[in-house]
Amino acid sequence: MGTRWAFAPGRRAHPANQRAGGDHLVLTAGVYRRTADFVRDYLPRWGIAATFVPIDDPAALVAALRPTTRLILAETPTNPYLRVLDLERTAALARRHGLLTAVDSTFATPINLRPLEHGFDLVLHRVRPSTWGGITTSWPAPSSGPARSWRASRRRGVCSGG
Repeated sequence: MGTRWAFAPGRRAHPANQRAGGDHLVLTAGVYRRTADFVRDYLPRWGIAATFVPIDDPAALVAALRPTTRLILAETPTNPYLRVLDLERTAALARRHGLLTAVDSTFATPINLRPLEHGFDLVLHRVRPSTWGGITTSWPAPSSGPARSWRASRRRGVCSGG
């Protein structure tokens, strides 16, 4: 299993926040609404472009790729519509193009879906006490993946106070 890092809840932990100016991201439509808002409202200010594609359209995913694409980001299954991404097909496509893959798998929980076993590089879970029968507060968001994927994230965390 890959190295695991835990970050406080919030934007600093998100893989979309780990890109540089001039980079391009491809996201599946139906990602967490606040993630989509962040990508649309803030990333362009930093020179980061993004393209949203339907979760069930592999041709659209391929068509969205650019030479500057660095990351494919998805949520599966989506909440509330339960649309599911073909993780193995997407991971294989990303490997062919030298891209990182990240998935928000909060709704499935690690008990039901382990995307690393299907070839994804990074996994994000927003953990809330309700996951274990609690009520209201957010807890840290554990993310997992290979150490190479998180070295830059850890460095930025120190610099940004995350």
